[in-house]
Amino acid sequence: MKKVYLVVLSVFILLILGACDSITSSSTDKIIFGTGTFEEGITNEKSTFSQDEDILLETYLDEPFGVRNIQYTLLQEDGNGGEVLYDDWEDSVDPTWDSLVSEFHLIEYDGTFEPGNYILRMYKNDSELISEGTFSIE
Repeated sequence: MKKVYLVVLSVFILLILGACDSITSSSTDKIIFGTGTFEEGITNEKSTFSQDEDILLETYLDEPFGVRNIQYTLLQEDGNGGEVLYDDWEDSVDPTWDSLVSEFHLIEYDGTFEPGNYILRMYKNDSELISEGTFSIE
């Protein structure tokens, strides 16, 4: 009888822990970086780039954007565990899209990044984080 009770109790605890994990896990989708072309998308996924490389990004969401404009915030890690605003901008999207491929950084037009670690966050409605990714420049 004690063994049955322990098995039932163990299963119950596992179910509760599983439910807690799904509640606390983030629903933010990931931004993927790499090289390639706008037409073909990312053909070489990577997170570390040289200063003279163009960078593409892709993101796939669980649901459509639902808005016409998204906001980007690019942060650079400051080496002390903090983040510093590097750039921010807005881009137009079709509200029915649930994915995006973009020529994120083109050397010819945007110049070069400073070496370091970066975090790119994508928002809708100015504050709802919908996607995030990290990359480094050597």
